[in-house]
Amino acid sequence: MKKNHFLALSLSALALGGALALQSCDDKEEGMGGPAPVILFQVDNLSVDFNTADRPLVVSVIQSEVGLKEVDMYILKAGGAEEAYGDAVTSFDNPNSYSISASVTFSEDMTGFRVVAIDRGNQKSEKELPFHIIPLRTAPVIVFNGDAALTEITYHETSPMPPLAFTVTSEEELNYVAVSQVINGAETPVPVGGEEVIYFTQGETSYTLDMVDALAYQFAEGITAIKVTVGAGPSDNIKEKVATLYINYIALAPAPDIALTTTAANLNGLGLGVPFSLAGTVTSQGTLTDVRIIVTDNGGDETAYPVEIEDATSVDLSTVTILATPTLAFVRVSASDANGKQVVSSDLPIYVGYSMHRMLVSCSGAYPFDDPALLPLFSATHAQAFGYVEAWELSGYIDVGFASYSSTTQISVVNIPNAISSQKFAAYGYNPRDWEVKREVFLKAAAGITRINFDDATIEDIQREEAPTDGSLVALTTGSFANPVSSVALFATEIDGVMKRVLIAYDGLEKPLDEAPANAGTRFYIKVKIEK
Repeated sequence: MKKNHFLALSLSALALGGALALQSCDDKEEGMGGPAPVILFQVDNLSVDFNTADRPLVVSVIQSEVGLKEVDMYILKAGGAEEAYGDAVTSFDNPNSYSISASVTFSEDMTGFRVVAIDRGNQKSEKELPFHIIPLRTAPVIVFNGDAALTEITYHETSPMPPLAFTVTSEEELNYVAVSQVINGAETPVPVGGEEVIYFTQGETSYTLDMVDALAYQFAEGITAIKVTVGAGPSDNIKEKVATLYINYIALAPAPDIALTTTAANLNGLGLGVPFSLAGTVTSQGTLTDVRIIVTDNGGDETAYPVEIEDATSVDLSTVTILATPTLAFVRVSASDANGKQVVSSDLPIYVGYSMHRMLVSCSGAYPFDDPALLPLFSATHAQAFGYVEAWELSGYIDVGFASYSSTTQISVVNIPNAISSQKFAAYGYNPRDWEVKREVFLKAAAGITRINFDDATIEDIQREEAPTDGSLVALTTGSFANPVSSVALFATEIDGVMKRVLIAYDGLEKPLDEAPANAGTRFYIKVKIEK
């Protein structure tokens, strides 16, 4: 007892002396030089005897010349698991010295206490205090697979699941049993019959569970331990035992890695009948056995293009060329190795003969017209909506605008002459009437393409639409801004010296109608297809 008292006094004196010595450093600014934080524990290791009522405190002092920024504490457990002890400490009365006196609720699977300290210069220090746990001498007994000496299982990935069972026996009546697993350092429950804890009420003194037969349990990659926690005895004096079965999980080479540099933007507007390829590689630490590029058409049918494997660990995807046909919809890559591991990339959309765009636009709006939220004018050349200021500079490329009619009932696509005559775009200082160059396109509702089949329409469908020769307005909604019509707007415009068809479909409001602005600048989404 005298020895512990002396240690506590010594550590307190050291902390006080360090705080005084460092008092002049309190005003150091973040990032200034100085040694990393120093973490001191009261003892080199902490002995915890579950056969006595004494439970020692975890005592530590952290010193920092630069000033502490954050202190984190963790409980370490068998199997490599750890859990945070309390919240991160980020406020300090004295940033040069911080004391810890932690009253830990110990369990038999605890192995230590870790402190991490970060100073204002972002220097990091950490230190662990090992625990020496003396278990209960009359606690329940837990035996894995019928072998009292079994503490570890070696498992090779893809092998059949080995036997995994445990039996609990106790001199006193069982109170509860819980099973958990440690995967990548995180401990999580293994439910039994849908319950994380099994409670006993019939005076049972033994319990057996075959985890493979009863739970169809399978080791997951990254597992390091299975734990069984048992409590026995009366509720006011429960004796708890934790047994750990360590898992030596031997993983095979990881699954192949697909690294695509081709993006969706690269496949948006492929030339009809023009071969294309995917830029990227497939690499593997194992032996590649199958790599293929899979193309899906707009009917859901798939075509696979095998990639030749010359190097068993690396494949260049660009060696395969695919003909861009009108019905192509998606492309993805699949790769497998000799260990049976397969990886599949996400689908990339393909648009052949036209480009596809979804964008936020607005109605014509009202003062102030330079509000960046207003995007009432559209250019097919740029595939983009613009505000009045930008449109003034790009007037020769602006094809149509978006106007509201009858309060909040109708949104229409209008050509520039209509925009001028309706006075709905009479933006002071930026009125289309005063543009130096004004385009005039003609508008009509598409004959065969509607909002319903818009996404599936191919370049062949687009080219079957006859370009309008008159018309200045197509309504996108009726009765309410939130009620779209089935029609989509069609016009033809000059892009790079060639006339191209453009289709615009309404795709919903940005916000509910009751949240729309009062200046007629309601914002909504459109989908656009532009012939290449």
